[in-house]
Amino acid sequence: IEKTIEAMDGSIQLYELEALGCPTPEYETQPPSFTADRECKALQTCTDDEFELKPPTENSDRQCQQHYQCKSNEYETTAPTATSDRECTPSLGNCPEPTFEITPLTKYADRICQRWTECDLSKQYVSVKPNHKNDRECKNLTLCLRSEDLEENIAPTEFSDRTCQ
Repeated sequence: IEKTIEAMDGSIQLYELEALGCPTPEYETQPPSFTADRECKALQTCTDDEFELKPPTENSDRQCQQHYQCKSNEYETTAPTATSDRECTPSLGNCPEPTFEITPLTKYADRICQRWTECDLSKQYVSVKPNHKNDRECKNLTLCLRSEDLEENIAPTEFSDRTCQ
C-alpha cells in the first residue's frame, strides 16, 4: 500500500505501508495507518449448536447462528452441519379417517398411517371401533348349528354378534 504525504517544506514523500493481512485465524478490525498499527481480532468459532451463517472476510468476523430446533409437531428432514441449518417438516398430524397410526412421529420421521381393516359383515362384526390410534377389529359371527338344534334368536348388527337359542 502506498501513501503520499506532503512534508513541511512542501515536498511530497511516498511511503509504503506493509500490506500483509492479519495472521490466521484473525480478521482486521482497523487498517494500518502512519500513526497506528493494524488491529486484528481472533475469529469467533461456532459451537456444536451453531452453524456458520456468514463466513469471515479479511475485515469481518464470521457470523454464527443457533441451529433450529424442530418443534414437537415437526421432524428433521435435513441434518445440521457446520455451515447449514437443520431443516424440519411439519407432521401430518393425527391420522385422518379412515386410517390409524402404525408408527408414531419420531425426531427423524413422520408418523405412518394405515387404512382401517374392513370387516366382511356377512361373516363378521366389528368388535373394536377404529380411531386415529387403533385399527378396527373384526370377529367372526357365531354360527347357529342346526345339528345342535340352535336357531338364531337375535340377528347380528355391525357391532354385535348374533345369538343362538
